[in-house]
Amino acid sequence: MTLEEYNKLEEGMSYEEVVKIVGSEGNKMVSNGEIKKYAWAGSEEKAMALITFQNEELRGKWEVDLK
Repeated sequence: MTLEEYNKLEEGMSYEEVVKIVGSEGNKMVSNGEIKKYAWAGSEEKAMALITFQNEELRGKWEVDLK
């Protein structure tokens, strides 16, 4: 994921909308009923984004070193 793609992500988006913007599936990190968390790698070694969905809608996002 790039920083440009990350910045296009908005609260309320579905996982499918995020995948369309990013161009790839995320790695599921947590799946606990209504809450799911996915990680996407960035282009740099430690770069990543973590996106949280609740009830199938984007509810939180966090990134480290995306370019």
